[in-house]
Amino acid sequence: MPKISIAIPVYVTDLLGVQQLKESFDSIKKQTFTDYEIVVSDNSSNDLVVKLCEKYSVRYKKNLDHIGMSANSNYVIDLCNGEYIKILHCDDFLYSKYALEIIVDALDNSDRYWLVNGFIHTHDAINFSDPRIPRYPNHLLVGNNLLGSPSNITIRNEDIEYFDTNVSTSMDHEWYHRLRMKFGMPLIVNDTLNVSRLHDNNVTSKLNFDIIIEGDGSSWQFIQSELEYLQKKHANFFENWEYPNG
Repeated sequence: MPKISIAIPVYVTDLLGVQQLKESFDSIKKQTFTDYEIVVSDNSSNDLVVKLCEKYSVRYKKNLDHIGMSANSNYVIDLCNGEYIKILHCDDFLYSKYALEIIVDALDNSDRYWLVNGFIHTHDAINFSDPRIPRYPNHLLVGNNLLGSPSNITIRNEDIEYFDTNVSTSMDHEWYHRLRMKFGMPLIVNDTLNVSRLHDNNVTSKLNFDIIIEGDGSSWQFIQSELEYLQKKHANFFENWEYPNG
């Protein structure tokens, strides 16, 4: 059994996406820590991804149907055999060659269930933002996300808490909230360990309310219905706005 699994849910359909996935693979291959496996769940509509995976040592599974981002993330988690599972979106990559070494060492010396690491943003993998140090806010469920994307998260491969497949635009916020309620605060590593790409296809970039208001209203209706779902599911949180200690 590998020490850590890098779980990559894939949904790319074009050559640019495949190139970005290759950069993800290459960043993993440069790691000083080598007791890992790369696991890919392919939700794309063509064979570009499988052709790339054949060139790397990757455990690969093709979805027969388009199952959506949340379900695909759950599926790749289920395929993982490692003691720890690090999520890595297919367009993101590891920034430091010591990333896996730092993550494994931190979790080996902690009883926390989940870990959040520092990160940076980029549009082009050439120019980078200032380092972002994660912290856990009280108002996470309504968009105050200071933890970044799931690419910054590593969990223990036990008692898995899955993404809610009824949630799309807030899938990461809602997942972090349940991890926090069930397992307590994450172990926060300030080191900048991975890079999150920003582009028009990011789910969070679709939460641009100027665009939503100027549009036909369908996006707003979608977000409003999702918010209503979250309010029903997490009623106590929306009433109290505070987390328990721990």
